[in-house]
Amino acid sequence: MGPSIFISAGEVSGDLHAAHLIRALKRKGITQFAGMGGAEMAAEGVSIVTSVINRSTIGFFEPIRHLFAFYFTFRKLKNWLKTNRPTVMIAVDFQGFNVPLCRVAKALGIPVVYYIAPQEWQWGSEAGGRRVVAATDLILSIFEQEHAFYARLGAKSVFVGHPLLDIVPAVAALPADAPLIISVFPGSRSQEIQQVLPIFVQALTRIQIQFPDIQIVVSVATSYLRPKIESEFNKSGLRNVMLKEAAAYDVMAAGTISLVTSGTVTLEHAIMKKPAVAGYRFHPISYRIGRILIGKKFDRQVGYIALPNIYLKRMAMPEFLQSACTPQALAHACITLLSSTERREALIRDFEQVKTLLGTPGAVDRAAEIVSSTWFSGIMTPEVNT
Repeated sequence: MGPSIFISAGEVSGDLHAAHLIRALKRKGITQFAGMGGAEMAAEGVSIVTSVINRSTIGFFEPIRHLFAFYFTFRKLKNWLKTNRPTVMIAVDFQGFNVPLCRVAKALGIPVVYYIAPQEWQWGSEAGGRRVVAATDLILSIFEQEHAFYARLGAKSVFVGHPLLDIVPAVAALPADAPLIISVFPGSRSQEIQQVLPIFVQALTRIQIQFPDIQIVVSVATSYLRPKIESEFNKSGLRNVMLKEAAAYDVMAAGTISLVTSGTVTLEHAIMKKPAVAGYRFHPISYRIGRILIGKKFDRQVGYIALPNIYLKRMAMPEFLQSACTPQALAHACITLLSSTERREALIRDFEQVKTLLGTPGAVDRAAEIVSSTWFSGIMTPEVNT
């Protein structure tokens, strides 16, 4: 194999970030890519060695049923790295799997870059941070605090800014006479469809009683989730429901407000300046374990589940976690936003503050330039932009 890049992404959001980075690297003349990923990476011409996106989980209890699959996937990638020896490995998020895989690559003498690095600086520990540093040659930091944390621990870190500023499209404000639409983002993991979507559906039933003509547009993150989502809505009795697959930003842009799970989608709403309400539930056992292990640290250092609230260090986007995430609470928060232009505008002003905290656009191109100039300078001839 000639000069090449191996990219490892294990979740829908990581697949998206990887795909945009690959596109920028291709503009630098790098043409050979292989990796673990999904549809977005495949669309960019990546040779997909394997994928675990449909097994993505969050929490302490949920991953257990996938342990054997993760083990055999890890073995497969370990052997692939030994056989193919790419020029560089880039890990994208997915900490529990990618950090051990980074150690394998580094032991083989393959330079390792972490992009969307583990958030040890936020809710982890210095010990965890040192493990990340030991497994990498370069961290492309997307937050200034992240850069400072890893640099202090001895990492070679470069602050590039947040890639969502390049990815999330700008949209015009909805006209005053636009129809009421609630956009629904039930998550990209099976566990979220099981744990959170039924609560969302019950909340939507209450909202539709208050606003009989409201349209409900549901974002389907990946095709394998569609049957479960359709089943949940088909038995709900809700009217005016439309499911949209692979069109998250269109769904986001169309909504008067959104009802969302926590995660990247909350930050995407902030960048797009779209009011939203966030709700999340873990499996009860996972939540209990999490409270025992990191509950005090979470309360002290983080305090919130929605990323805009974490960055602002206060409650801006209404959010509800675990026992607080009830149909009644979600419906009340959504109805409040739908009923008040002033409340929506206040939340949009908060979101403008969030956007300023993320740096300046161009993060993806800066990341691609660093990788290409460090390991591919003199090897590749840049192509015309595509």
